[in-house]
Amino acid sequence: PNVAATVTAHHLLINRNALLAGGLNPHHYCMPIVKRESHRQALLQAVTSGSPRFFAGTDSAPHPKHAKLSACGCAGVYTAHAAIEL
Repeated sequence: PNVAATVTAHHLLINRNALLAGGLNPHHYCMPIVKRESHRQALLQAVTSGSPRFFAGTDSAPHPKHAKLSACGCAGVYTAHAAIEL
């Protein structure tokens, strides 16, 4: 298949344990939602494989703190400021 993907920094750094351990952490809530550690490891392997089909991406939709902490929450982990360093 002819498929390519954009991968965000937070999908390389956190897994669902960071989102769910000790209760829902709204600051790690994003879409697509973070998955298992095995999935995070697979993403790391893919982006470091040298394949031109993977691109660095950011979640450039920062939300005010009150929106992230609201009952319905806002999906997104703002990583644009740190993505280059990562």
